[in-house]
Amino acid sequence: MNPPSNDWQTLFVAGIERTARHWLSFFRDRPLMDAETWAASSGHALRALTWSVSSGRYNELAADLALALTSSVMRLGYWHEWEITLRQVIAQVAETIDTERLWDLNAVLSYLLLRLHRLDESIALSKQNYQIAAARQDVSRQQSTLMHLAETYLNAEAFDQALPCAENATALAIALGDPIGEADGLINAARALMDLGDIAEAERRLAKALALTTAIGAPVYQAKTHIFLGHATRLRGDWAATLAQFRTALPMVADSNDAVGVGTILSNIGWALSHLGEWAEGAAALEEAIRILAEHGNGPAEAAARQRLAELRRRAAGGASG
Repeated sequence: MNPPSNDWQTLFVAGIERTARHWLSFFRDRPLMDAETWAASSGHALRALTWSVSSGRYNELAADLALALTSSVMRLGYWHEWEITLRQVIAQVAETIDTERLWDLNAVLSYLLLRLHRLDESIALSKQNYQIAAARQDVSRQQSTLMHLAETYLNAEAFDQALPCAENATALAIALGDPIGEADGLINAARALMDLGDIAEAERRLAKALALTTAIGAPVYQAKTHIFLGHATRLRGDWAATLAQFRTALPMVADSNDAVGVGTILSNIGWALSHLGEWAEGAAALEEAIRILAEHGNGPAEAAARQRLAELRRRAAGGASG
């Protein structure tokens, strides 16, 4: 039975639910949203999220909408704003939603904190999530959390802690019959091995990851594998092979609408070009990387690109004077 037409509060609250469900369906159907569609729709969806949280009546719906919005927000780079929103959502809904939704929201926030390079916070939240998953004997979520912990430890340069997390995550992925998870675990283990000095073993695991991702047609993970093969060849001093690996990865990442990923790869392409003496092309790649990374607020990656550009200019000046 519909509420009376003059019962404005009831009508408004019912409208909140309808609006939130509309945008939930809209964003679930468009996980790879482009910037133009986001600009036209995000304001309405974010208002629906705010109303759902403020009403106190639709906590599970608010959690689902926040999760549906996340992939687009993260790809488009609105990280600082999204952290504020996520924390507001979690504070409101944590005590009333089911454990699975709470785990998902915590996982999103932990990943966001990793991208913002707030690693201690990300690790602490992931450890909480691992305890939740272990208590529920949820192997899939344990595997996912271990993978995220491996990546965070890698960013923290705690390679001896990253390696067992990656290897345990790989083993769980194999048990689950998850080739993507297996490949991702191999990539993260290789990253740790590179920094622990075992480049040959790292390249062996990356070759296995590339075979897996190619066989199942997973371009995002193919790109990730090429990126770290690029880093492995860099450590061997083969800058031409490094450049080839990064150039192979670039269109795959661009096709996934990961703007920050594009900026990071351009930074690596510019770095490789600088070591090959291609000053103009290298500088152009690094300048574009800096523009993208600054626009999306990735301070550490932007700083690395600026340092590489300064190094390129010093090398170019030295080459010209010589």
